[in-house]
Amino acid sequence: MTSTVISEIVLASVCAYCAVMLWRFSPLQDRSWGAAGALITAIAATLGALKYGTDLPVAEWHQWAIKLSRYVALPLMALAWIFAAWNWPRYSGGRLLAVIVMLALFVCHHWLQSVPYYAEWLPPMSVALIGLAAISAIWRHREYGLLGLSGAAQVALAALVIGSKGSINGVPAVDIFHYVLASAWLAMSVGLRHVD
Repeated sequence: MTSTVISEIVLASVCAYCAVMLWRFSPLQDRSWGAAGALITAIAATLGALKYGTDLPVAEWHQWAIKLSRYVALPLMALAWIFAAWNWPRYSGGRLLAVIVMLALFVCHHWLQSVPYYAEWLPPMSVALIGLAAISAIWRHREYGLLGLSGAAQVALAALVIGSKGSINGVPAVDIFHYVLASAWLAMSVGLRHVD
């Protein structure tokens, strides 16, 4: 359990740093969406550290924050990448449509659970959009587009290969999952900060 607390603290610290970095670079603009996503993930990881490191009754809050991180934080990062990499004008209809779709998915989450595999397709779709936006940014900003692409690949690796159950060579898989997510958030955020 101590190793899980440490990995949660590392994830929370990295995501908090990413949120501050993105927010300070462009408050209330494109990258603010990514800052909000990183902040949500930082809160979820902080609750995880409290859950595993103390006797505080935060298990339900932690589960709720994990779901919020999965269904809201990654889509927010995807929105930030789309807005920054594709240079959508600030007050364009496409930008408004993307925000409305994201808010509608969040508000209608309860009703959409009857759609087959709804819960499973939203995070992978967000990761795919981040990867697509990063690929399109490679032509203008090679290293930062590659950072975003590597971050999306790391999220996919963490979710599809590592998971959070069992252990890998004696190390709890959840710890490796947290470290890979921390690396992914850092790569996506640094790439996003420099893409315009």
